[in-house]
This record gives sequence, C-alpha cells and structure tokens, in this order.
Amino acid sequence: MEKEYKSSIKGVRLTQEEKSIVESIQKEQQLSDFSKAVCYILHDYLRQQEEIQNLQQKNQKLEEANQKQMTRIRLASNGADVSTQTVIEVLNTLCWQMQMKDFRSTDQMLHPVVEEAQKTVKERIANYKQKKDFKQT
Repeated sequence: MEKEYKSSIKGVRLTQEEKSIVESIQKEQQLSDFSKAVCYILHDYLRQQEEIQNLQQKNQKLEEANQKQMTRIRLASNGADVSTQTVIEVLNTLCWQMQMKDFRSTDQMLHPVVEEAQKTVKERIANYKQKKDFKQT
C-alpha cells in the first residue's frame, strides 16, 4: 500500500557525493525512487536515535548499579581495615602483657587458639555465602 504524501519539498540541493549516497541506498534497499530512498534514510535516522537513547538509558542504569557495588566494596574494605588494625592492637597488647621475647611463625608453630579462630572465620564466611546464594535464587 502506497503512503499518501501530503507535502513535498522543492529546491532541495545536494552535492554530487550526497546524491550518489542516496542513489546507493536506493539500490541497496531496492527502493523504486529517489524520494523513497530519502524517506528510508529519515526513518533509519529516527530508529538510530531511539536506539542511541535506549543505549544511553541502559548505560546510566549500569553506571548506577556499578556505583552501588563500588560503595559496598568501599564499605567492606573499610570494615576489613578497621578489623585488621584492631587485631594488630590486641596482639601488640598481648605480646607486651606476656613479655614475649621470641617470634614464631604460624608455619612453624600454630597456636590452638589461632587454629580455632581460622576455623570459625571460614565457617562464618561459608554461612554468609550460603545466605547470599539463597537470597539470589
């Protein structure tokens, strides 16, 4: 079904290169005349603009989600840093109170309390992971 054209533009001037581009598109798209090729170009332009707008919206949503994740990572990192500093301070105090003179690496001799602490931390992390995985399903 042919579209009814309600207006026409007279006096449109194109360079030879621009005319060649329109004619090339007319051939590629198998359009019957120059006017239909121009209409095709205009509609394609509008489609591309909509696609660009959709991509920009998706990009904005991804940036917002990324910002939320970065905030969570920053908070977790700060929490880990505070915990690490606290543990160092406690160990320093224990070393002074026990008047320790020697250093023993955990590779050489691991204290049972440290073993128990490592086990507890691993279990806690596993439990957090299970809760997180359960929430995602």
